[in-house]
Amino acid sequence: MAKRRALVFLHKQPYPPSDSTKFRVYHSVIEQLAEYQRDVFIVTWEKANPAASAQLRSNGQFECYSLPLWQVCLNILKRAFSLRPWQVEMLYDPAIEQRFRALAEEADVIYVHTLRLGRYLEKLPLSLRRKVILDLNDSIARHYVRGWRSYPLALRLPVLLEGIKFRRYERAMVKRFEHVTIVGEDDCAYVTAGTEHKRRPVVINTAVPSRQSYPAQLDAEGELNLYFLGNYRYFPNREGIEWFLGKIWPRLTAQIPRLRFYLIGDAPASLRRRFRALEGIEWTGFLPEEELEALLERMHIFISPVRIGAGIQGKIIEALFAGKPVIAAEEATLWVRHFPMLERLISRASDVPSWKGALEQILAHYDELCAELRSEQVRSFLECSFSIQSVGAHYRRLADAIIGRMPPAPQTTSTSAR
Repeated sequence: MAKRRALVFLHKQPYPPSDSTKFRVYHSVIEQLAEYQRDVFIVTWEKANPAASAQLRSNGQFECYSLPLWQVCLNILKRAFSLRPWQVEMLYDPAIEQRFRALAEEADVIYVHTLRLGRYLEKLPLSLRRKVILDLNDSIARHYVRGWRSYPLALRLPVLLEGIKFRRYERAMVKRFEHVTIVGEDDCAYVTAGTEHKRRPVVINTAVPSRQSYPAQLDAEGELNLYFLGNYRYFPNREGIEWFLGKIWPRLTAQIPRLRFYLIGDAPASLRRRFRALEGIEWTGFLPEEELEALLERMHIFISPVRIGAGIQGKIIEALFAGKPVIAAEEATLWVRHFPMLERLISRASDVPSWKGALEQILAHYDELCAELRSEQVRSFLECSFSIQSVGAHYRRLADAIIGRMPPAPQTTSTSAR
């Protein structure tokens, strides 16, 4: 019997899974649909990646359309006054739409990531819409409407307008599709606010690597090692790091001189130069897994100064898997309240006194917090809520529901401690 076919429609090449979005798509969706022939169809502004192409062809058919930058810009200019978001317009091409439609007809299940590809979905008949798993990932509208003031001055108005457009577009598209997924209860509430829905999007948490715990010995007189792990070319990460290093770090180290801050990941030279005079900072660059594990054994606390964004910060969950207490910027951690078991393990701060207070509180209970992070109860909760296997199981259930193999997935996967 021939395999069922799953068409995976993307706007980024998901391999190698080097950032959180690619990790989620590759490991939690593509790998988890192993019972299907997985045909991958990509429309992107990125140059074709030979490694990605070879890997994805091993699963089924593979097609990647890399639009030149001039065409992306022209699409935006031609439809500058469209009610659709510019990011929805920028990747559209009528010829590519015809090809996608032909592949959609042949597929049993269609996974689409994200609404940046929404223009290709608008004219699908009901028979094809029923095959679609529309993965919003985070709410782009919530990200922009909440965070537009943090963008550079010249971008604030365009970002706000894009957010308003996406708010309307997200809510309209959620009503059109039967199987919609989203990261986080807050984003789910946002895209359904003010509208009557027969069903809510299925909340599927972000997936992170299930790291082992790396306990670090705390010396009351020695260095206190803090760290951040992320892509510094991603604007919310860069904005948060610039704010923290510019506004918080100098005053914090003036009061606690033994602090050391390790910034792990690829960072632009301009960012490193800007803060080269700061004491106690170490830029490690990208680290292979073996070197990362060795460094984590010396790290005491994970710091996330990321202030804008939506969904759930996967980098925080990954740090908890690694057995590290967390201090994070208050503005982007509203989601923590939906996970009572994690609230004690994630301290939130907004200014110098609160960052200092959070550090002192963690240090006063450090061994106790680390023991709790290593406990079977917390490890089991993290695995159940955020592991690749747990997240992937929900995508498999949705796919199986579409082909009639089992009932639809439950409406939420957020698991609160009782």
